[in-house]
Formats: sequence, structure tokens, C-alpha cells
Amino acid sequence: MTLDLLARMRDSLQLNGLSVKTQDAYLRAVRLLCAHSGCAPDQITEEHLRRYFLYRRNESRWSPSTLRISFYGVRFFFEHVLPRDWMSLALLDTRREQRLPAVLSFNELLALLAAVHSPHHQRPGNVP
Repeated sequence: MTLDLLARMRDSLQLNGLSVKTQDAYLRAVRLLCAHSGCAPDQITEEHLRRYFLYRRNESRWSPSTLRISFYGVRFFFEHVLPRDWMSLALLDTRREQRLPAVLSFNELLALLAAVHSPHHQRPGNVP
């Protein structure tokens, strides 16, 4: 990435109030895209973008969270630093991974406890 575009992106990231770690991750995302396409950022086409994210999803098998960070970095660059309105940025699906909730509801807790068979809940006289 050219130093001018790199400086412009860092300035834009700071103006948006993003953390230093997020700034670094977004800058890295754009550098990786440039390295993969073999082009300077202002030379990247929408086709480069499509091939890059297909490669990362299908060949590199990046996790959804890693893809999401890369996508947000690239999107930030092409929306705020080098404005382009590309359909590919709207097509990429960066759904969150399904995870268990941090706190279970009362009914979920009851269902979980009902599913557990513990030998500690037997009467003292009953030995299996």
C-alpha cells in the first residue's frame, strides 16, 4: 500500500475513534488484499475483491470472525479512503458464529439440569 493511502487510512480510522488494535487489523486486511491481488490499492478491481474473499473463505478457510474483521477493514478502506461503491461488499456474508448465551434463562437451566444424570443425586443406600 502506498504511504499516502496508508496515512490517509490511519487518519480516517483515528477520526472514527477506532482502537489501535482495530486500526492495525484493518490496515493489515488491506495490505493482505493488496498482496494477494498483486496491485496497489487504487488498482484493485471488484473482481480482485471477489476472488480474494472467495480464496479466504474456500481455500484459506478463515473463520467467520477473521473474515468479518478483514471484510470490515476492506470495506472501511473503500468507503472512507478510496470511495468505491461495489456490489461485492454488499454480497459477502459475514454472519456471526452461533454460540451459547452467556446467561441461560430459567427454563434453559431447568432443561439442562434435567438432562444431567449424576450419581451424586442417588440415595445413600442405593449403590449402582
